[in-house]
Amino acid sequence: MSTESPIKPFLENDGFTPLSEAEVLLCVDLDKNDNRFEEKQWAELKKAVETMASEGNAYIQKHMSLDTPIIDTYGRISPEVYPKAGNSFSSASVKVDRAYVYDREIDFMYQSAMQERFSRKNGMSKQYRAIKTNDAESISDHYYRTYGATTRDEMLDAWRKERSQGLAEGWEMYATALFHKAFGKDFLIVRASSFDDIANGIDTVIFDKKTGNIVCAFDELHDAGQTTVQIERAQKKRNFITEKNSEGGSTLKYGFKKADDKLVPASIRNVPILRLSVDTELLKHFMYTFNADAPVSEEECVFIMKLLGDLIHEAEQMERIIVAKEDEYTERRNRAVGKMEKLRAQKGWKNNPKIMQEIRELEREKNITSLPIDGSPIKNHIRAALNAFHHMYDQYDMSDKINEL
Repeated sequence: MSTESPIKPFLENDGFTPLSEAEVLLCVDLDKNDNRFEEKQWAELKKAVETMASEGNAYIQKHMSLDTPIIDTYGRISPEVYPKAGNSFSSASVKVDRAYVYDREIDFMYQSAMQERFSRKNGMSKQYRAIKTNDAESISDHYYRTYGATTRDEMLDAWRKERSQGLAEGWEMYATALFHKAFGKDFLIVRASSFDDIANGIDTVIFDKKTGNIVCAFDELHDAGQTTVQIERAQKKRNFITEKNSEGGSTLKYGFKKADDKLVPASIRNVPILRLSVDTELLKHFMYTFNADAPVSEEECVFIMKLLGDLIHEAEQMERIIVAKEDEYTERRNRAVGKMEKLRAQKGWKNNPKIMQEIRELEREKNITSLPIDGSPIKNHIRAALNAFHHMYDQYDMSDKINEL
């Protein structure tokens, strides 16, 4: 590292590589230079998100008897407010989660910069690789020369600002602003906390204002390209979401629920995650023509119909997968119960170590295959989401014009 820069890079070891899960959960957009907003249009989108945050905070504060805003100016839920809103969340727990986010973002910052440097130098597709000490020093020096960053925190601030103006981050902000503009009267649409984004794979959350129940969580994706790496990464993301839902959904640690006609801070389990995917060029068109102050245009109505149609299809497909999984688990559980009954019908089975071991294994199989079946909360949440989507669809039914997009 140059003697001009006093930065001490954060490394766990010389062969440091971010968790493979992190790439799947956060799906970092590495093509920042190609996908950055024009400054003016990004400011327009930021203004819309700030309006959404202001109106969302007014609703939450009214129903939660809370003075402090709980949604930040980027539309994200702020965990720091939760200890003030109820006894379910301690300051110590929030501090631990904040440290987790900080460490992961440091990981992403180094890895993202490394991919830019490596791919530009070698003319290769971006892919994850180990970061050596000299790489980290070069990256730190780059942040110093480019942004004047002299500490790791200043480097991270520069990376966050750069990322916030990328297409991936902008898509999250735009989806939140657009859905709020169209459906904010009946639904609370917010971006999940950074912790839930990274740890639980949740980008955006929709709550039903009438019931206080969560409708679903979105994971916004766009077709960034068709390179082998990009296709593999998108497939990993799809597989992760399908597996997560079939195992009972995700957990939103920082959410809300209704109690005694008031909102209270709460962690919510069995949250279905649905992919909100769109073609990149179509997305750019709508994002670059977005007007924060104007009502929903006819063209935006058609776009909303397309998104809702895709969400309905996604939810129906997810429900079929979960039902099939339940059928499979039911068959496995019944088979395990049947085998145990036969073993216990044998004379002296309690004194036979081999039979007892087999029964213990069958008991484990029975317990594992019983968990997703009893109550099926994820399936009930998906059906509630479908009802909400159909309700939204009926408000802006311009499905006959979807093919014009």
